[in-house]
Amino acid sequence: MSIDINNSQLDIDNLLERLLEVRECHLPDKFVQIFEQEINLLCEKSKDVFLSQPMLLELEAPIKICGKRWYNIKLWKSFNNCFNCLPVAAIVAGKIFCCQGGLSPDLHSLEQIQQIQRPIDVPDTALMLLDGIRLNNKADKQSENRISRSLSSLFDLRRLGLLCDLLWSDPDNDLKGWSENDAGISLRFGVDIVNE
Repeated sequence: MSIDINNSQLDIDNLLERLLEVRECHLPDKFVQIFEQEINLLCEKSKDVFLSQPMLLELEAPIKICGKRWYNIKLWKSFNNCFNCLPVAAIVAGKIFCCQGGLSPDLHSLEQIQQIQRPIDVPDTALMLLDGIRLNNKADKQSENRISRSLSSLFDLRRLGLLCDLLWSDPDNDLKGWSENDAGISLRFGVDIVNE
């Protein structure tokens, strides 16, 4: 069954109430009827909200973080189109820098983050391939890293620059300076880099 609604007809409050109703009942077999078109329209409205915000958010603590859910390829693409509009970093209470990955040798000023244009495709093609290899072959860690390095050189993910590093770089307490990431994507950085 499908419905035919347009962006102006989407009742976001009703959609959220239906979703919250399921969450509050705590029954594993309780479902809510949500149409794919509603989800797509919600993603479109969310993109508008995200694009109206700066690329670098300045937030007040405390902050609640929510998880991810996957359904099908069309919805996955719809969510990704929406996610490509999300800010990539935040400053909490004027003191705490937050991002998915970490720092970048290309980051010299927070203004650089503000200058990233949205929507922007996240550099993840090789990562999706690697995840598929992990799921299908259940490769050991050494094989995963070797495959990841090969894919990284193929797609040149290691040095896609600031955005790639904000999303994929990793801190390492035992390292000074910068080093290649074990997975071959982006870099690792030491405490000395954080202190800079």
